[in-house]
Amino acid sequence: MSRFDAHLVGELADSLDTEADKTPFLYAVAGAILGAAALSMMLTDLLAEGPHRVIAIVIGAALGLLLGFALGRQRAFAMRMQAQLVLAQVQLERNTKKEKAPVAEAVPTTAASARREPPTMQKSVLSRPVQKAAP
Repeated sequence: MSRFDAHLVGELADSLDTEADKTPFLYAVAGAILGAAALSMMLTDLLAEGPHRVIAIVIGAALGLLLGFALGRQRAFAMRMQAQLVLAQVQLERNTKKEKAPVAEAVPTTAASARREPPTMQKSVLSRPVQKAAP
């Protein structure tokens, strides 16, 4: 089994953060290419060669760019959130590994507190008679 390495996990968080910076732009470029290709293929029969086909390719690229950028931003947010969760796990590990005093030393006991009886309910609450409602 591998041992926990906080430095390695920190590098993973940095890598996720760096990748998240690039993701919206990569998705936008891919969306523009796919959008232009998709709209061009869908309108091949309707549009003959000429300016209308070029306009369709430009519109497809613009729509694909916008859709790709929006999806890329969502993916980048998810990656940043994952990086933050990884860093939170590292901090949690650091907090739990700190030196702690043993439980027996942390709670001082005296002879008086050791002989104390456990708390009981008050007799006044238990000895009250139950009143019946009048008919």
